[in-house]
Amino acid sequence: MRHREGTIQESLATLQRLERKYRHKPQEMRLKALRLLKEEPCRTFQEVAALLGFSHRTLQRWWSTYRHQRLTKLLKVSQGGGQKPVRIGKDGLEELKSRLQQDGFVDLKEIQRFLKERFGQSYSLSGVWYLVHVKLKAKLKTGKPWSVHQLLKDVEDFKKTVW
Repeated sequence: MRHREGTIQESLATLQRLERKYRHKPQEMRLKALRLLKEEPCRTFQEVAALLGFSHRTLQRWWSTYRHQRLTKLLKVSQGGGQKPVRIGKDGLEELKSRLQQDGFVDLKEIQRFLKERFGQSYSLSGVWYLVHVKLKAKLKTGKPWSVHQLLKDVEDFKKTVW
C-alpha cells in the first residue's frame, strides 16, 4: 500500500477544537479523519475509513482536497444540486397556465400532446402531472357528472319547484 504524501499542518489541539466546533455537522468526520491521521502517521486510509465508517475512496478524496486546497476548502460542504429547470421554460409554463385557465384540458394525455406539439418536449404522464399540480398548482377542469338515467324534463321541474 502506498504511503500518503504530505503532512497535516494543523496541531492536534487545533483539530480537536475544530472537531468540537463542528460537532454533529458533516465537517466533524473530515476533521476526525485528519486528527486520526495526525495522531498516528503510520495509519492508512483503509484503517481510518474503517474506524469512521466511510469508504477508502472517500478518505482519499478528503485527503486530496486537504492537500491541494487546505483546511478551509475541506470544511466547505456543498449543498447539493437543487431543482432542475423546467424543460419548456418559464414562458412555456406561463403559456400552459393561461391555456389551463382559458380552455382547460380534458386529461393529462391532452396536455402531453400539447407540450409535444407546441414545445417539442415529450413528458411522461407523471411529469405532466407534476407540472400541472406541483409547479402550477392547478387542477384539470371537469364538468359535474350527469346520470344517464336522468330525464331533462324532471330536472327542469325540480329547478322550478326549488327556486
